[in-house]
Amino acid sequence: MSFMPLTGLYLSLRQKQDELARLRSCRTELMNCREDFYSNEHLCKSPSLSSVTWAGSLADRFENLREGGLVSSYRELPGSQLDTSLQTLSSKISQTEQEIISLQQSIVAAKAAMVAR
Repeated sequence: MSFMPLTGLYLSLRQKQDELARLRSCRTELMNCREDFYSNEHLCKSPSLSSVTWAGSLADRFENLREGGLVSSYRELPGSQLDTSLQTLSSKISQTEQEIISLQQSIVAAKAAMVAR
């Protein structure tokens, strides 16, 4: 085995390690966004309606729409889209970790083959 394939393996390993770092960073950032998202749910209910600000049947309909549609959709978003994205990221992280292990094993084998010559 020549020096070139070993160099290519090291390059591939470095690229995969960089990819893994980016994926982990992305997952952390997405998890932080999810927490921010959960903590800001109260904003869907702002401003609160009272007889001083807005009252009557239109206010009741608006409040029902806000509670039934807006708040439930807000709660559904992190439960479906964000969780699905996090699962996809975790899967890609696991795959990349396995690729790194495989590349490391290939490097060890290539070095052993060079020594055996």
